[in-house]
Amino acid sequence: AQLRDADRPELRLGASELVLRLHIPTVTQRLRARHPKLLLSLTPGYQVQFETWLREGVIDLAIVSLEANAQGRQSQLRLVRVPLVLLVPKQAPIRRAADLWKQPKLALPLIALPPDSSVTRSFFRDLRRLGVRWTQTKEATSMEMVTSHVAAGEGYGVNLAIADAIADPAVRALPLEGFAPMEVGLRWTGEMSPLLRDAILALQQYVRETWPAWAIDDALPEPKKPGRRKQA
Repeated sequence: AQLRDADRPELRLGASELVLRLHIPTVTQRLRARHPKLLLSLTPGYQVQFETWLREGVIDLAIVSLEANAQGRQSQLRLVRVPLVLLVPKQAPIRRAADLWKQPKLALPLIALPPDSSVTRSFFRDLRRLGVRWTQTKEATSMEMVTSHVAAGEGYGVNLAIADAIADPAVRALPLEGFAPMEVGLRWTGEMSPLLRDAILALQQYVRETWPAWAIDDALPEPKKPGRRKQA
């Protein structure tokens, strides 16, 4: 985190539009209790953008999928494991996703996030492990858009099991048993300021309260204490 002036701390956070809209306001309220003059900058975007912006110093902290270890001066901390689900129109006859895997090749329309997104890559990785071929036919730019296209009867969809993203009376969510959950966490660059540390702790607390069954209790490293000088 940087300082805009001498006594007004600034935190620049990057996350998906859904996370910024539905989940960050609660975290912000708690953070302002400790930092009343906080200037919070919220930037929506995608995984690749966040990684670039962290390297370039455009943002201080990003909420991202953690598929690989942080590189260079970046650090990371896991927050939550979110299961993947297969969304189907409510009237679809299928009741278990596993019933689909009995076919080596599926011709059903498939809606998912962009192919380079973590969710889509993870889904197809496990699908290949099962020996099943299924071609993505429609690319959606958000989790909510995946759900809305499935609700419109345009096909089946791959999504995260986040209620705010998949809630629709015209859709059913089928568990993807045996598919790896998506690990979501935080990434930042450089040394951790007191403000950044408080933000991470507030996010951890929110995740534990909101998704207790999925939360990951990774310990945040303790701040380094200045070493004592050895006496001669």
